[in-house]
Amino acid sequence: MISRIRSGATTLVQISHKTFRNIGLIGRPDKSSVVETLCLIHDHLLNLGLHPVFDAATAELVPYQNTQTVSRALLGEVVDLVIVVGGDGSLLHAARALVKYNTPVIGVNRGRLGFLTDIKPTEVIFKLDQVLKGDFQTERRFLLEVEIRSKGEVIYDAIALNDVVLHSGKSVHMIDFELNIDGQYVYRQHSDGLIVSTPTGSTAYALSGGGPIVHPSMDAIALVPMHPHTLSSRPIVVGGHSEIKLLIRENRVLPMVSADGQHSVSLNVGDSVHIRKHPFKLNLLHPPGYDFYNACRTKLGWNQDFAYFKQDEIMNIEQMLAVLNPEIVERLRTAVEIGKWPNGVALTPEQRQTCMQAVYAWEMKNLPENERSGYIDRGTKEEGEECDDDHHKNEPEFKPIRFV
Repeated sequence: MISRIRSGATTLVQISHKTFRNIGLIGRPDKSSVVETLCLIHDHLLNLGLHPVFDAATAELVPYQNTQTVSRALLGEVVDLVIVVGGDGSLLHAARALVKYNTPVIGVNRGRLGFLTDIKPTEVIFKLDQVLKGDFQTERRFLLEVEIRSKGEVIYDAIALNDVVLHSGKSVHMIDFELNIDGQYVYRQHSDGLIVSTPTGSTAYALSGGGPIVHPSMDAIALVPMHPHTLSSRPIVVGGHSEIKLLIRENRVLPMVSADGQHSVSLNVGDSVHIRKHPFKLNLLHPPGYDFYNACRTKLGWNQDFAYFKQDEIMNIEQMLAVLNPEIVERLRTAVEIGKWPNGVALTPEQRQTCMQAVYAWEMKNLPENERSGYIDRGTKEEGEECDDDHHKNEPEFKPIRFV
């Protein structure tokens, strides 16, 4: 199904669409819209002469009697491609079960953000047809493996696609722990915990904690402190082959560890948490045209101030005034002056005219006359005072521009 080429110490995985015959289906269990999409995909695959296979939990959601089913733990062994319908969390759960089989995975977004499940439900048939015909992009995402050791013995282990999190559970107390990287002491810290994140997880919980966005192609691990009791503690990015060790000190509460938000495990004084890269990687497929930076712009709201001024849209003044504030107005002034948006894209003549009108209209509504663009100070005079020259007497009366 998937051929492997050995090149030095690296295993390159080649995925061929010609092997996509048995297609696994996994769905989020608590949304009716997921069932609708699963049924749509199932029926379409049958029409193409392919063989859909549900994981056992998903099979209970759909209204089919005689479908092929298999446990999620074995699904990756019997199918050539897995389609996950749900949110990023659904794909995280699927990834942990499928990664050891190198089975390619593609996601249909029925959740919120959808960094991993990037196919829209309205485009699912069109996008899947492209993938099934061999038109797709492949990414290899690495996972983390975590071990908890107590008195030298491993008492718990798990894997995570996003992150491993040391936290204080439901307590409001800080926890005391020691960080070592590759056997070297880094620091002892009092904080709410530490997020150890893959590049995939850098746009998840680690981002909320103030961590950096790490491109998925980077071989790196981000360590993000959670509310440290010092102003100088900042996120650290280390090599992907680093081994991270957290040593638990004496605490008023029991610290806990979770992998990808799975159930948390309590830690005692002297326990150690060991985190390293997992030996297998997830084969994540995207439809053609996938762009990580576009995903960031869309999911994280980058350039949202200018979302109303897209090149293909010319808004009326009322719409623009509804979203303008002093900061946006200043940016629009700058864009008009230099002829470019902040991202470097040139303004069209229509956009420049619309932006100028929006700025003037906003100023008319919100600023006194002497603070508006183009204001000319004509001076003042006392009652009965005459000007030295009278060239201005024949000037036409100044009337403000009206925007319709």
